[in-house]
Amino acid sequence: MKKRVIILIISLIAITGIIVGVSYAFFSTGGMQEAANTFQSGCLNISLTDASSSINLSNIYPVTDIEGLDGTSYDFTIKNTCSTDANYQINLESIQV
Repeated sequence: MKKRVIILIISLIAITGIIVGVSYAFFSTGGMQEAANTFQSGCLNISLTDASSSINLSNIYPVTDIEGLDGTSYDFTIKNTCSTDANYQINLESIQV
């Protein structure tokens, strides 16, 4: 009798596991995207104005902040000419010539 109860409990657990597994497989969705993503926004017109010549760091050496602030600055302006808000990120990258 005790053996039958154990077999019954194991069978119920196995059947429950099978039902849960099949249900999960049936109701979980998967697929592939076939169309391209599209993005639409309002007016976005950005203008960049250089107010001085390019940055030249030939024969330069490390200096203190005070000495660096006394040097010539590189000025530029970025302006969004539309009413749509935009976030900007400015990167300073080294170009080897």
